[in-house]
Amino acid sequence: MNPLSHQRTREENRRQGIWRGKNGIALPVALAIITVLFLLGTTALMMTSTDLKIAGNYREYAKAAYNAEAGVEFFIDYLRTDANAAVKTVTYPASNGGTVTVDITPPPGFSFSSSVDIICMDSAQRLYKFEMTGTAESNASKTIEVFFKQAGILPLSVDGAVTTFGAGTTVNLKSGGGSGYNIDGNNYPLPANPNCTGNACRTASSPTGAMPGLYAPAVAPTVTGNLSFLAGNPPLRVGGGIQTEQEWTDFVNQVLANPNNYQTTGTGTRAQPGITVVGSGSSLTVSTNGSGLVIVQDGGSFILTGTKLFEGVVVLMGNNSTISLGGASILYGTLVTIGHTNRTLDFSGTDFRFSRQAISNIGNLDNLQRLRRVSWRNVS
Repeated sequence: MNPLSHQRTREENRRQGIWRGKNGIALPVALAIITVLFLLGTTALMMTSTDLKIAGNYREYAKAAYNAEAGVEFFIDYLRTDANAAVKTVTYPASNGGTVTVDITPPPGFSFSSSVDIICMDSAQRLYKFEMTGTAESNASKTIEVFFKQAGILPLSVDGAVTTFGAGTTVNLKSGGGSGYNIDGNNYPLPANPNCTGNACRTASSPTGAMPGLYAPAVAPTVTGNLSFLAGNPPLRVGGGIQTEQEWTDFVNQVLANPNNYQTTGTGTRAQPGITVVGSGSSLTVSTNGSGLVIVQDGGSFILTGTKLFEGVVVLMGNNSTISLGGASILYGTLVTIGHTNRTLDFSGTDFRFSRQAISNIGNLDNLQRLRRVSWRNVS
Protein backbone atom coordinates (compact mmCIF):
# COMPACT_ATOMS: atom_id res chain seq x y z
CA MET A 1 0.00 0.00 0.00
CA ASN A 2 1.15 3.38 -0.82
CA PRO A 3 2.32 5.08 2.38
CA LEU A 4 0.52 8.25 1.38
CA SER A 5 -2.79 6.40 0.87
CA HIS A 6 -2.34 4.70 4.21
CA GLN A 7 -1.88 8.07 5.89
CA ARG A 8 -5.12 9.44 4.32
CA THR A 9 -7.01 6.35 5.49
CA ARG A 10 -5.82 6.84 9.03
CA GLU A 11 -6.80 10.53 8.93
CA GLU A 12 -10.30 9.66 7.73
CA ASN A 13 -10.68 7.04 10.43
CA ARG A 14 -9.59 9.62 13.02
CA ARG A 15 -12.21 12.14 11.87
CA GLN A 16 -14.91 9.52 11.82
CA GLY A 17 -13.92 8.50 15.29
CA ILE A 18 -14.60 11.94 16.55
CA TRP A 19 -18.26 11.62 15.56
CA ARG A 20 -18.46 8.09 16.86
CA GLY A 21 -16.79 8.94 20.14
CA LYS A 22 -18.74 9.19 23.39
CA ASN A 23 -21.39 6.93 21.95
CA GLY A 24 -22.28 9.49 19.18
CA ILE A 25 -23.35 12.37 21.50
CA ALA A 26 -21.46 15.10 19.66
CA LEU A 27 -23.94 15.44 16.82
CA PRO A 28 -27.07 15.89 19.02
CA VAL A 29 -25.21 18.45 21.11
CA ALA A 30 -24.26 20.39 18.02
CA LEU A 31 -27.83 20.25 16.73
CA ALA A 32 -29.12 21.41 20.12
CA ILE A 33 -26.75 24.33 20.13
CA ILE A 34 -27.81 25.27 16.64
CA THR A 35 -31.48 25.00 17.66
CA VAL A 36 -30.94 27.20 20.73
CA LEU A 37 -29.10 29.74 18.68
CA PHE A 38 -31.92 29.70 16.14
CA LEU A 39 -34.54 30.16 18.86
CA LEU A 40 -32.55 32.96 20.44
CA GLY A 41 -32.24 34.67 17.12
CA THR A 42 -35.93 34.23 16.36
CA THR A 43 -36.88 35.53 19.82
CA ALA A 44 -34.59 38.50 19.48
CA LEU A 45 -36.06 39.21 16.06
CA MET A 46 -39.62 38.97 17.42
CA MET A 47 -38.78 41.16 20.42
CA THR A 48 -37.18 43.72 18.15
CA SER A 49 -40.23 43.71 15.91
CA THR A 50 -42.54 44.09 18.93
CA ASP A 51 -40.42 46.90 20.34
CA LEU A 52 -40.53 48.66 17.00
CA LYS A 53 -44.30 48.34 16.91
CA ILE A 54 -44.61 49.65 20.49
CA ALA A 55 -42.28 52.52 19.70
CA GLY A 56 -44.25 53.25 16.55
CA ASN A 57 -47.56 53.25 18.41
CA TYR A 58 -46.12 55.44 21.14
CA ARG A 59 -44.83 57.84 18.50
CA GLU A 60 -48.24 58.05 16.84
CA TYR A 61 -50.07 58.55 20.14
CA ALA A 62 -47.56 61.24 21.05
CA LYS A 63 -48.28 62.89 17.68
CA ALA A 64 -52.01 62.69 18.42
CA ALA A 65 -51.46 64.30 21.84
CA TYR A 66 -49.38 67.07 20.28
CA ASN A 67 -52.08 67.63 17.68
CA ALA A 68 -54.73 67.83 20.42
CA GLU A 69 -52.67 70.40 22.34
CA ALA A 70 -52.10 72.37 19.15
CA GLY A 71 -55.85 72.25 18.50
CA VAL A 72 -56.59 73.64 21.97
CA GLU A 73 -54.24 76.58 21.43
CA PHE A 74 -55.58 77.17 17.92
CA PHE A 75 -59.20 77.17 19.08
CA ILE A 76 -58.59 79.46 22.05
CA ASP A 77 -56.74 81.90 19.80
CA TYR A 78 -59.65 81.67 17.36
CA LEU A 79 -62.11 82.60 20.12
CA ARG A 80 -59.96 85.49 21.33
CA THR A 81 -59.54 86.84 17.82
CA ASP A 82 -63.27 86.60 17.22
CA ALA A 83 -63.98 88.46 20.48
CA ASN A 84 -61.89 91.39 19.23
CA ALA A 85 -63.35 91.43 15.73
CA ALA A 86 -65.66 94.19 14.54
CA VAL A 87 -68.23 91.53 13.58
CA LYS A 88 -68.24 88.53 15.90
CA THR A 89 -69.17 85.08 14.61
CA VAL A 90 -69.15 83.07 17.86
CA THR A 91 -72.24 83.26 20.06
CA TYR A 92 -71.84 81.51 23.39
CA PRO A 93 -74.67 79.32 24.75
CA ALA A 94 -76.79 81.34 27.17
CA SER A 95 -78.17 78.61 29.44
CA ASN A 96 -76.61 75.76 31.41
CA GLY A 97 -76.17 72.71 29.22
CA GLY A 98 -76.62 74.70 26.04
CA THR A 99 -74.31 73.88 23.14
CA VAL A 100 -72.96 75.91 20.25
CA THR A 101 -70.93 74.29 17.48
CA VAL A 102 -68.02 76.22 15.98
CA ASP A 103 -66.36 75.11 12.74
CA ILE A 104 -62.65 75.75 12.29
CA THR A 105 -60.03 74.86 9.67
CA PRO A 106 -56.85 73.28 11.06
CA PRO A 107 -53.70 74.69 9.46
CA PRO A 108 -51.70 72.47 7.06
CA GLY A 109 -49.70 69.77 8.78
CA PHE A 110 -52.01 69.49 11.81
CA SER A 111 -54.74 66.97 12.45
CA PHE A 112 -57.34 67.94 15.07
CA SER A 113 -61.08 68.56 15.39
CA SER A 114 -62.55 70.79 12.73
CA SER A 115 -65.91 71.06 14.52
CA VAL A 116 -65.93 71.98 18.21
CA ASP A 117 -68.88 72.05 20.62
CA ILE A 118 -68.88 74.78 23.27
CA ILE A 119 -71.01 73.70 26.25
CA CYS A 120 -72.24 76.14 28.89
CA MET A 121 -71.44 74.81 32.37
CA ASP A 122 -72.47 77.86 34.44
CA SER A 123 -74.15 80.78 32.70
CA ALA A 124 -73.90 83.05 35.74
CA GLN A 125 -70.13 82.57 35.89
CA ARG A 126 -69.72 82.47 32.10
CA LEU A 127 -68.04 79.08 32.49
CA TYR A 128 -67.82 76.86 29.40
CA LYS A 129 -66.02 73.76 28.19
CA PHE A 130 -65.02 72.11 24.93
CA GLU A 131 -63.19 68.98 23.85
CA MET A 132 -60.41 68.85 21.30
CA THR A 133 -59.28 65.59 19.64
CA GLY A 134 -55.95 65.17 17.91
CA THR A 135 -55.32 62.25 15.56
CA ALA A 136 -52.36 60.50 13.93
CA GLU A 137 -51.65 57.33 11.90
CA SER A 138 -52.60 53.82 13.09
CA ASN A 139 -55.93 55.22 14.38
CA ALA A 140 -54.15 56.98 17.23
CA SER A 141 -56.16 59.72 18.95
CA LYS A 142 -56.02 61.88 22.07
CA THR A 143 -58.82 64.05 23.49
CA ILE A 144 -58.38 67.02 25.83
CA GLU A 145 -61.23 68.61 27.80
CA VAL A 146 -60.84 72.34 28.45
CA PHE A 147 -62.79 74.55 30.87
CA PHE A 148 -62.64 78.30 30.26
CA LYS A 149 -64.37 81.48 31.40
CA GLN A 150 -65.32 84.75 29.84
CA ALA A 151 -63.86 86.89 32.63
CA GLY A 152 -64.63 90.60 32.82
CA ILE A 153 -61.70 93.03 32.79
CA LEU A 154 -63.59 95.92 34.42
CA PRO A 155 -62.39 96.40 38.03
CA LEU A 156 -65.76 95.78 39.69
CA SER A 157 -64.48 96.26 43.24
CA VAL A 158 -64.55 100.04 43.03
CA ASP A 159 -63.62 102.12 46.06
CA GLY A 160 -66.16 104.93 45.98
CA ALA A 161 -68.73 106.89 44.05
CA VAL A 162 -65.82 109.06 42.91
CA THR A 163 -62.25 107.77 43.09
CA THR A 164 -59.39 110.16 42.40
CA PHE A 165 -55.93 108.70 41.87
CA GLY A 166 -52.88 110.91 41.83
CA ALA A 167 -52.14 114.10 43.71
CA GLY A 168 -53.19 117.71 43.39
CA THR A 169 -56.95 117.06 43.18
CA THR A 170 -59.50 119.73 44.05
CA VAL A 171 -63.17 118.79 44.32
CA ASN A 172 -65.76 121.54 44.23
CA LEU A 173 -69.14 120.91 45.84
CA LYS A 174 -72.15 123.19 45.86
CA SER A 175 -71.91 125.98 48.42
CA GLY A 176 -74.80 127.38 50.44
CA GLY A 177 -77.86 125.36 51.46
CA GLY A 178 -80.35 123.05 49.81
CA SER A 179 -81.20 119.36 49.75
CA GLY A 180 -79.74 116.41 47.94
CA TYR A 181 -76.12 115.49 47.33
CA ASN A 182 -73.57 116.32 44.67
CA ILE A 183 -71.73 113.04 45.35
CA ASP A 184 -73.49 110.18 47.14
CA GLY A 185 -71.75 106.92 48.00
CA ASN A 186 -74.88 105.16 49.22
CA ASN A 187 -75.93 102.28 46.99
CA TYR A 188 -78.77 103.13 44.58
CA PRO A 189 -80.75 100.69 42.46
CA LEU A 190 -81.44 101.74 38.90
CA PRO A 191 -84.91 103.07 38.08
CA ALA A 192 -87.23 100.41 36.70
CA ASN A 193 -87.89 102.46 33.57
CA PRO A 194 -84.65 103.08 31.64
CA ASN A 195 -86.42 105.83 29.68
CA CYS A 196 -87.44 107.86 32.73
CA THR A 197 -86.93 111.62 33.03
CA GLY A 198 -86.49 114.01 35.94
CA ASN A 199 -87.80 112.93 39.33
CA ALA A 200 -89.06 109.64 37.92
CA CYS A 201 -85.39 108.63 37.63
CA ARG A 202 -84.73 109.03 41.35
CA THR A 203 -84.64 105.89 43.46
CA ALA A 204 -84.21 105.33 47.19
CA SER A 205 -80.73 104.37 48.37
CA SER A 206 -79.86 101.24 50.31
CA PRO A 207 -77.32 101.15 53.16
CA THR A 208 -76.30 97.69 51.95
CA GLY A 209 -73.32 97.99 49.65
CA ALA A 210 -72.70 101.67 50.41
CA MET A 211 -69.25 103.05 49.61
CA PRO A 212 -67.36 106.24 50.35
CA GLY A 213 -68.68 109.19 48.42
CA LEU A 214 -65.16 110.41 47.65
CA TYR A 215 -62.08 108.15 47.82
CA ALA A 216 -58.37 108.88 47.38
CA PRO A 217 -55.66 106.22 47.81
CA ALA A 218 -53.00 108.32 49.53
CA VAL A 219 -53.48 112.09 49.52
CA ALA A 220 -56.77 113.66 50.57
CA PRO A 221 -58.19 115.93 47.87
CA THR A 222 -58.95 119.56 48.60
CA VAL A 223 -62.73 119.83 48.96
CA THR A 224 -64.46 123.17 48.62
CA GLY A 225 -68.12 124.11 49.20
CA ASN A 226 -70.63 122.70 51.61
CA LEU A 227 -69.55 119.23 52.84
CA SER A 228 -73.18 118.33 53.53
CA PHE A 229 -73.50 117.73 49.78
CA LEU A 230 -71.03 114.84 50.10
CA ALA A 231 -72.45 111.54 51.41
CA GLY A 232 -71.40 107.92 51.72
CA ASN A 233 -69.98 105.39 54.13
CA PRO A 234 -67.93 107.38 55.01
CA PRO A 235 -68.42 110.55 52.94
CA LEU A 236 -64.62 110.88 52.44
CA ARG A 237 -62.01 108.17 52.77
CA VAL A 238 -58.25 108.18 52.21
CA GLY A 239 -56.38 104.89 51.80
CA GLY A 240 -57.41 101.29 52.40
CA GLY A 241 -58.95 100.75 48.98
CA ILE A 242 -58.99 97.64 46.82
CA GLN A 243 -58.09 98.87 43.35
CA THR A 244 -54.95 100.68 42.25
CA GLU A 245 -54.37 103.32 39.63
CA GLN A 246 -52.25 100.86 37.66
CA GLU A 247 -55.15 98.40 37.47
CA TRP A 248 -57.45 101.10 36.11
CA THR A 249 -54.75 102.27 33.70
CA ASP A 250 -54.24 98.70 32.44
CA PHE A 251 -57.99 98.32 32.02
CA VAL A 252 -58.27 101.53 29.98
CA ASN A 253 -55.29 100.55 27.84
CA GLN A 254 -56.90 97.20 27.05
CA VAL A 255 -60.06 98.97 25.90
CA LEU A 256 -58.20 101.55 23.83
CA ALA A 257 -56.02 98.87 22.22
CA ASN A 258 -58.91 97.65 20.07
CA PRO A 259 -60.95 100.35 18.29
CA ASN A 260 -63.42 97.66 17.23
CA ASN A 261 -64.65 97.53 20.82
CA TYR A 262 -65.73 101.16 21.21
CA GLN A 263 -67.43 104.09 19.51
CA THR A 264 -66.55 107.78 19.57
CA THR A 265 -70.04 109.24 19.42
CA GLY A 266 -73.20 108.54 21.42
CA THR A 267 -73.74 106.05 24.20
CA GLY A 268 -75.55 102.75 24.54
CA THR A 269 -78.82 101.86 26.22
CA ARG A 270 -79.59 99.64 29.20
CA ALA A 271 -80.57 96.87 26.82
CA GLN A 272 -77.38 97.38 24.81
CA PRO A 273 -74.77 99.28 26.83
CA GLY A 274 -71.94 100.76 24.81
CA ILE A 275 -68.31 101.76 25.19
CA THR A 276 -67.55 105.33 24.16
CA VAL A 277 -64.15 107.01 23.99
CA VAL A 278 -64.10 110.81 23.96
CA GLY A 279 -60.84 111.92 22.38
CA SER A 280 -58.65 114.85 23.35
CA GLY A 281 -60.23 118.10 22.19
CA SER A 282 -63.57 116.40 21.64
CA SER A 283 -66.85 116.83 23.49
CA LEU A 284 -69.63 114.28 23.93
CA THR A 285 -72.97 115.84 24.79
CA VAL A 286 -75.68 113.35 25.76
CA SER A 287 -79.26 114.57 25.58
CA THR A 288 -80.92 111.14 25.85
CA ASN A 289 -80.79 108.46 28.51
CA GLY A 290 -77.69 106.33 28.11
CA SER A 291 -75.77 103.41 29.56
CA GLY A 292 -72.23 102.14 29.25
CA LEU A 293 -68.58 102.89 29.79
CA VAL A 294 -67.29 106.35 28.88
CA ILE A 295 -63.53 107.00 28.75
CA VAL A 296 -62.67 110.68 28.45
CA GLN A 297 -59.11 111.24 27.30
CA ASP A 298 -57.06 114.20 28.47
CA GLY A 299 -58.61 117.35 27.02
CA GLY A 300 -62.01 115.77 26.27
CA SER A 301 -65.36 116.46 27.94
CA PHE A 302 -68.50 114.47 28.73
CA ILE A 303 -71.70 116.48 29.16
CA LEU A 304 -75.08 115.20 30.32
CA THR A 305 -77.86 117.75 29.83
CA GLY A 306 -81.51 118.37 30.72
CA THR A 307 -83.40 115.86 32.80
CA LYS A 308 -81.62 112.80 31.45
CA LEU A 309 -80.12 109.72 33.02
CA PHE A 310 -76.76 108.04 32.47
CA GLU A 311 -75.87 104.77 34.18
CA GLY A 312 -72.46 103.20 34.08
CA VAL A 313 -68.77 103.93 34.54
CA VAL A 314 -66.93 107.12 33.62
CA VAL A 315 -63.13 107.33 33.52
CA LEU A 316 -61.40 110.70 33.24
CA MET A 317 -57.79 110.64 32.03
CA GLY A 318 -55.14 113.27 32.59
CA ASN A 319 -55.35 116.76 34.08
CA ASN A 320 -57.83 118.37 31.71
CA SER A 321 -60.68 115.93 31.01
CA THR A 322 -64.04 117.04 32.39
CA ILE A 323 -67.55 115.80 33.19
CA SER A 324 -70.61 118.01 33.53
CA LEU A 325 -74.13 117.08 34.67
CA GLY A 326 -76.52 119.90 33.95
CA GLY A 327 -80.12 120.64 34.90
CA ALA A 328 -81.84 117.74 36.66
CA SER A 329 -79.74 115.01 35.06
CA ILE A 330 -78.53 112.08 37.16
CA LEU A 331 -75.55 109.76 36.85
CA TYR A 332 -75.74 106.30 38.46
CA GLY A 333 -72.54 104.26 38.78
CA THR A 334 -68.99 105.35 39.52
CA LEU A 335 -66.37 107.81 38.30
CA VAL A 336 -62.60 107.26 38.35
CA THR A 337 -59.83 109.73 37.52
CA ILE A 338 -56.36 108.51 36.50
CA GLY A 339 -53.10 109.85 35.13
CA HIS A 340 -53.22 113.33 36.64
CA THR A 341 -50.94 115.42 38.83
CA ASN A 342 -53.05 118.53 39.20
CA ARG A 343 -56.72 118.72 38.37
CA THR A 344 -60.03 120.21 39.47
CA LEU A 345 -63.34 118.34 39.52
CA ASP A 346 -66.43 120.53 39.61
CA PHE A 347 -69.37 118.64 41.09
CA SER A 348 -71.25 121.72 42.24
CA GLY A 349 -74.09 121.09 39.80
CA THR A 350 -74.14 117.31 39.72
CA ASP A 351 -76.32 114.55 41.10
CA PHE A 352 -73.86 111.69 41.17
CA ARG A 353 -75.09 108.45 42.77
CA PHE A 354 -73.10 105.28 43.40
CA SER A 355 -74.82 102.17 41.97
CA ARG A 356 -73.48 98.63 42.11
CA GLN A 357 -76.20 97.54 39.71
CA ALA A 358 -75.03 100.00 37.08
CA ILE A 359 -71.40 98.90 37.45
CA SER A 360 -72.31 95.22 37.24
CA ASN A 361 -74.33 95.79 34.06
CA ILE A 362 -71.31 97.38 32.40
CA GLY A 363 -68.94 94.69 33.68
CA ASN A 364 -70.98 92.09 31.77
CA LEU A 365 -70.45 93.79 28.42
CA ASP A 366 -69.21 91.28 25.85
CA ASN A 367 -66.52 93.70 24.71
CA LEU A 368 -65.14 93.78 28.26
CA GLN A 369 -64.72 90.02 28.52
CA ARG A 370 -61.46 88.15 28.03
CA LEU A 371 -61.18 84.40 27.61
CA ARG A 372 -59.28 82.68 30.42
CA ARG A 373 -58.52 78.98 30.66
CA VAL A 374 -59.55 77.49 34.00
CA SER A 375 -58.33 73.90 33.63
CA TRP A 376 -57.79 71.08 31.19
CA ARG A 377 -57.29 67.32 31.32
CA ASN A 378 -56.83 64.26 29.09
CA VAL A 379 -60.09 62.36 28.80
CA SER A 380 -59.07 59.68 26.28
